[in-house]
Amino acid sequence: SNYQKAFVKWKQTAAAQEGFDKAQRPWAKRFIKVEKAKKAYHLATRTLEQYKQQLELYESDPMTATDQIRKMKDKISKAESESDKTRDKYKDRLNELDMANQQYINEMTVEFEKCQAMEKLRMEFFAKTLVDYLGHVDISENPRLRSSFQNIQHGINGLSPDEDLKKYADTRGTGMEMNWPTFTEYDEADSYPPIGRMAMKDTEPEPSHYPVYSDPPAKKNPFNGFEDGDSEWGDTLPTAHHAPVPPTSEVKVMAMFDYTGAEADELSFKEGDVLIQLDEEDENGWCRGRYQGVEGLYPASYVQRVK
Repeated sequence: SNYQKAFVKWKQTAAAQEGFDKAQRPWAKRFIKVEKAKKAYHLATRTLEQYKQQLELYESDPMTATDQIRKMKDKISKAESESDKTRDKYKDRLNELDMANQQYINEMTVEFEKCQAMEKLRMEFFAKTLVDYLGHVDISENPRLRSSFQNIQHGINGLSPDEDLKKYADTRGTGMEMNWPTFTEYDEADSYPPIGRMAMKDTEPEPSHYPVYSDPPAKKNPFNGFEDGDSEWGDTLPTAHHAPVPPTSEVKVMAMFDYTGAEADELSFKEGDVLIQLDEEDENGWCRGRYQGVEGLYPASYVQRVK
């Protein structure tokens, strides 16, 4: 037998899935880092734009105190620095991903060709089985049956495994056009939450959905390993955003970027610092945590959990 039944699924299917998962894992992990860096850059850019708009309002209002304008200019200066840092980090992550692209193609191609070879054996096996079956059936006394079996025979004779597999590779496999992630500037149309607490004081919080990388149509994404949300990787590989999960105890998180608190209730920290997460991420993308004995808020996209 060419196929052995394993627990839950066919052994060959499980082996193929494991092979694709293993080939994808290094690239997929880098891709997640790109998405996190992208979100951090876009949020930092949005903060900068919000501060600039606020400064325009202050300067157009003769009743605004000079000290208030000066403080807002200081915030803009810090936000500009933060935007530059997160942009550089985003570009660095993209460069790291670009360097992994060729390895990703090579390893996925190897796994794809294994599947193609197995599929060719399967097609040839079923064609031979049907031919053998037709050779042992007596259809001489039934004209209708004879006509049907002749059509089946004609269809079997017209099979071309190599041609069919090439067509599949061109439309769903290695022959497809690649669609690699590229640097994307912040767009106001994107639904990001306000990252400055100042922007939230006079408005009710609005539910927000971070833009995630959605796979293009099949013809644009040759090796789609994220279909149906089914992953057998050892790690959990999210898209751009995890649903918030309330921590059952104190959770350590590490800063991926520098962050300077814009308001009195926000924490400030440097890349590599370890914080304690006290509450789950809220609908606006913020967490409450503790750093150096001080409790405050910080943007969830700036940290990652410490394993």
